[in-house]
Amino acid sequence: MVGTLDNADPQSVIEALDASGIAYVRSTVNGNILLNINGMGQVSYREAVRLGVINFSCA
Repeated sequence: MVGTLDNADPQSVIEALDASGIAYVRSTVNGNILLNINGMGQVSYREAVRLGVINFSCA
């Protein structure tokens, strides 16, 4: 499932965020990927997927 990709393959998530220009930080406490979303502040990758903030497409 896409929502758990941050645990299964975090490097792929990071590469996709970098390619898309989406600002993020990686938590030093638990390794979660936190996105910086305008108007929302910091949101976890999983929450962003759940809320539909991130759209996915195949290239």
